[in-house]
Amino acid sequence: MIRRIVADHSARSAEFFLGADQVDLYMEGWIYPETAINGAGHVFFGAAMRVQGVQFVFSQISAVANAVEEVSGLFLVSDDEDGDSIFWKIESGGVAVSGDLPGRL
Repeated sequence: MIRRIVADHSARSAEFFLGADQVDLYMEGWIYPETAINGAGHVFFGAAMRVQGVQFVFSQISAVANAVEEVSGLFLVSDDEDGDSIFWKIESGGVAVSGDLPGRL
């Protein structure tokens, strides 16, 4: 279900000023398990990104949080240039943001 929501959400890429090649690149950052282990299927995302890409992935994660009530998760977003970082925590049907990356989510 998460894979479908993320893929369907990529149709909104123009809102983030991303071309098809950039969307394809960022979609490669999503890793989905072949099978659930002990009932849990952990989805991962990892990529070096530009600001528009970060906003795009945040919107994908928000779409998942809004659509799948039982989902929970934690994403670390770090800025390699100045060392700042934030966390995106999926819980209760939304995404809570903590920390600060100036000019970013």
